[in-house]
Formats: sequence, C-alpha cells, structure tokens
Amino acid sequence: MRVPITPGAALVELSSRLAMTCCALLVLVFSSISCSALSLPGRAENPLVGRWREIAWVDCESGEEMPPDDPIRELRFQADGTVTVTWHPIETYVDYQGDYQLSDAGAIEIAINWSAYAPADFDGTGTVQLDEAGDLLLGDLWLGSPRQARGLDGCGHRFERVE
Repeated sequence: MRVPITPGAALVELSSRLAMTCCALLVLVFSSISCSALSLPGRAENPLVGRWREIAWVDCESGEEMPPDDPIRELRFQADGTVTVTWHPIETYVDYQGDYQLSDAGAIEIAINWSAYAPADFDGTGTVQLDEAGDLLLGDLWLGSPRQARGLDGCGHRFERVE
C-alpha cells in the first residue's frame, strides 16, 4: 500500500536528500586535502616566511657583528616572493617593498620594486641561512642604512623571528 506524499512531506524529503548530498560532497572535498595544505602557507617550504627583527649588522671592515643603533624593526618575507623592510613601522607604513628569490645553494637576491625610502647603499645579492638558534643571517648583502645613519659600511644582518 502506498502512502500519499503531501507537498510538505515532499519538501522535507527533498531537503533531506539535498543535505545528504552536500555532506557527501564536503567529505569528498575535505578528505582530498592533506594536513600540510592546512598549515601556515609557505612556511614549511620556505623557512624565511614570517616577520623578523634586526638584532645585529655585520661591519665590512672588521667582520664583527655590531648592535644596530637604529635596527630594522620589521623584515617580512611572504610566501609569494615579496619582502618588505621597515625601520619604524607605523600602521601600514613600509620603507620599501621588493621581490626575493632563493636558490638551493643558499643564495638570495632581493630587488626593490616600490619605496617610500630606498637606501642608496642597498645591495640585494648575498647569502641566507638560519643558524642553530633560529636566527636569520644575511651575508654579503646590505638592506641599507636607515635615514638617520647613512653609509654604515655594512655587509650583513642578523635577525630574530618575531612571528
């Protein structure tokens, strides 16, 4: 014996089937995403991604690390290959922005493509490494002198991770 379906019951049946179909699609979609795809973008593949603060610069003549009088307070590497450098962050202000490229051999090249302040002594080609403490070391590379202290004769930087 067939039970007649009323318009209200048909709507409930349709809603139920639609909900089950949507759930099945979500399970299918999310089961195909790996856990690594849900992690912080770019950090696993590129340990430079994040925000850094300068803790020392390398003097070209002596090769010694010196505490900066006016440190770079924000060096930000993005997973998309962009980098920003800021001495005195205020809201969204950055001194300059550029693109960076890394090589497997530990080389880095930074090119400025926009600036509010581009240091005249900028040299964007050098080496990059992370030491055992997690500090970022940029060697034979100079992100530039701050506005107030131009021409520091620097040949490298040491940064600690902020985030």
